[in-house]
Amino acid sequence: MEGQHSPSLPYPMIKTKAYAKINLSLEVTGRRIDGYHEICTLIHSIDLSDSITFSLGENILVTSNEPTLNEENNLVFRSANLLKNFSQYPGGTSIKLNKNIPIAAGLGGGSSDAAVTLIELNELWNLRISAQNLSSLATQLGTDVPFFLTGGCALAVGRGDTLNPTVAIEGIWAIILSPPHKFSAKTSEIYSLLNKRDFTDGSHTRELATEITNGNATIYNLSKGQNVFEKVAMEAFSGLDHHFRTFLKCGAPFVKLSGTGPSLFTLVDDWDLASHLYKTVKQEDANVHLAELIHG
Repeated sequence: MEGQHSPSLPYPMIKTKAYAKINLSLEVTGRRIDGYHEICTLIHSIDLSDSITFSLGENILVTSNEPTLNEENNLVFRSANLLKNFSQYPGGTSIKLNKNIPIAAGLGGGSSDAAVTLIELNELWNLRISAQNLSSLATQLGTDVPFFLTGGCALAVGRGDTLNPTVAIEGIWAIILSPPHKFSAKTSEIYSLLNKRDFTDGSHTRELATEITNGNATIYNLSKGQNVFEKVAMEAFSGLDHHFRTFLKCGAPFVKLSGTGPSLFTLVDDWDLASHLYKTVKQEDANVHLAELIHG
């Protein structure tokens, strides 16, 4: 995470970026007694990002260029409030969130914002909370949030909060298409469409993680990633199959779903091809992003 301090201002301030992710592979291995699902997924950071500024304040205040996030139920506010209550810090913070990552699109933008909030307020408020305690707080906020405390590339199992870091991939670009949708509780809705025959043992995702660890992150190997939600997403998100075909028609080597969708992505290892593919797809659909896989 990038931090920038401005001691010349009347109050300390931190400006940083919160990076998105894609799921290179995602399997659901079963359902837990607490109602959550057991998953096995390979997650990778990309340099598509939100920008967040933290300043000291008396209370917790979050403002955003995205009007729907100017409420106290957004993950940034909840993250700041959770940290304040845990640490019993007497003051507050003013947070300005500039959204660029599509919302509820399978790219982890809200989870990344929440993780960055924990990291940066721990510093701004001079709390010295341990990485282990931050991870415990992150788990309370959402299954993806612990991953974003470090980013990079990791195999996530259990609820998604048990992380096994692997080698981050270099020299790969993602072209991402994120069509809008109308789900208000998208993740729970999409999970509810799964049934037992969709569950697998996670071996496919683990094998891909091993290939990457061994330095075999070729486009061919990455194309073998699976996403259990792909079939149900095609049914749930109107027009997603059209976007899928558009991607292929424009020359994508393969197309995958990220998270529970509706974002679709492809990967290429050549910048000129990535740029060309991005421009070609953007002529067909405005909701397109070009991002590089990063260490986090």
